[in-house]
Amino acid sequence: MIPYADLKSTEVPKWEENPVNRNRMRAELDHLSYFAGSTLLVDEIALADGVLHVEFRWPLPDGRLIDLEAIYPDSFPRLRPHVMLRCDPEQYPSRHCAPDGSLCLLGRDSGLWQSRMTLADILYSNLAKALDASKDEDSQGEPAEVWWNETADRSSGNYVLVDSSWDLSGFDQGKVEIEFVVDWGKDRPAIQAAVSKVWSDTGDLLAERRFPLPITLGRRRDTAVFPWKRDDHLPMPLHQELPSLLKRLGHGSRYAKTSGGDIRISATLKRSELQFQTYGDAWVFVLHYSKNILRITRNGAQKTKEVGFVVPTYRAGIGDIGSRVPSVGALRDKTIAIVGLGALGSLLAAELAKNGSRKLIVLDCDYVEPGNSIRWAAGASAWGRQKTEFIKEHIELEYPWTTVQPIFHRIGSAWADGVGDHQLLAGLMDEADLVIDAAASTGVSFFLADCCRARHVPMICVYASTTLKGGVVAYHHPESGCPVCKEIAYAAGTIDRPPGIGDPQGLIQPPGCSEATFTGASFNLQELTLEAVRMAVGVLSGPQDFEVSLVHTLTLHNGLKRIPPAWKVDELRPSPECGCLT
Repeated sequence: MIPYADLKSTEVPKWEENPVNRNRMRAELDHLSYFAGSTLLVDEIALADGVLHVEFRWPLPDGRLIDLEAIYPDSFPRLRPHVMLRCDPEQYPSRHCAPDGSLCLLGRDSGLWQSRMTLADILYSNLAKALDASKDEDSQGEPAEVWWNETADRSSGNYVLVDSSWDLSGFDQGKVEIEFVVDWGKDRPAIQAAVSKVWSDTGDLLAERRFPLPITLGRRRDTAVFPWKRDDHLPMPLHQELPSLLKRLGHGSRYAKTSGGDIRISATLKRSELQFQTYGDAWVFVLHYSKNILRITRNGAQKTKEVGFVVPTYRAGIGDIGSRVPSVGALRDKTIAIVGLGALGSLLAAELAKNGSRKLIVLDCDYVEPGNSIRWAAGASAWGRQKTEFIKEHIELEYPWTTVQPIFHRIGSAWADGVGDHQLLAGLMDEADLVIDAAASTGVSFFLADCCRARHVPMICVYASTTLKGGVVAYHHPESGCPVCKEIAYAAGTIDRPPGIGDPQGLIQPPGCSEATFTGASFNLQELTLEAVRMAVGVLSGPQDFEVSLVHTLTLHNGLKRIPPAWKVDELRPSPECGCLT
């Protein structure tokens, strides 16, 4: 490091090689020097490699002098410099500071930094606020788990799952039951685990897992009991201090034997800010292991030395999963039936599961082929599979909170399997809170509407035009307009048809396929899929707002060229010519 005043080098950082940023380094350092004076030092070696790295002492309005260092990324000035404290970690502020001393002087949104800003601008405005945790700050909590997970081994998909709803305040130690799967690799084991029960040191059950396990963990898990204790004085982790911290965290001597070796897990709880000004318990898990590999020593054959590492903690409770999208909470206790698992229905099923549906009943009679996988929910892994069975496996693997009931059946077929349409759909309708018709078959839509109306179940019908220049997402209230009423409205001109509907030029019979299909890409069909999901959430969360049938018509083409998606909404009243309500 040399004083900025002595910097004679003509080297510049990589970002100044852009002509737009010419002379920006000197302007940046001049502004810093105005406040830091002779304390501003520049790393000549780093500058020769194209990196601007500086150290300086910054004066605060109250007279304090703060030792800082800053590194400017290659993406400067589009993105902000990184600023670190240069003092004893014991003096780090409790907020807005990482374990290595890195300061958060702006919110995480990169848009808060403007290219015209200098580091001195931000330090002048925000350093004192960050150090003193003033009230003028972002409403952003700083959970200790974030920093501990940064030190964890994530290379093999390791994790331990917990639930944020558990309240262990007032208890200092006890035992945890952990369900786990361990795969032994060449270097160290990979573990996927979940805490299933938590007891106090007196044996009282304090918490129990209510969330579902991933299939990969649920099918072949082991269970063992390990110790936990509270350590509210546990410091933030620094990489250079991690070995000593692992010893502090590796309490307990209880081992579990697995096929590849012995493991012991220690759980430590620390009071932490989980959300802004909301406190609870942060979990830190350390796994120690020794492999079943013997090495020969002067004292005979011995097992390999025990090694430890931090396992990431993830929160998988029902509230944790749903907190990011509270608007879809209505799906958590609902059953939705989807008829048709083609280009629309398969993606609908995945979206509804992703957003928390408790159960899906999926009905189709087809198999996945290579040609239709370009607009289906999965690709080559599904070829040759029944659509219903594959969707069940896929969803229950990825979204364990959703169960899927597959029904392989063709509506309108003879009773070859001994089950008629009325008998099969009666059970489906009795359980479903909502039916989604994605079969793209007019006759099927009419029949489903009859069944839904008879059992007072709402229905959503979604389909695209043959040229995919438009499409429809229609909601049919059991006491309002039905699909037949919609066709009558089309014929009368009171509701406009979607562009391209019925155009035979939009059909093609692929080689080897028994019938013609529409032409169009998945990225256009998803406009319809997502609108159907939005409508499903709306109907199930606020049925009072959906007491009249609605027709949402999508336009993607104005007759001359493609246009951005445009939607038109029409009410669909019962038609006297239909007689559906008589």
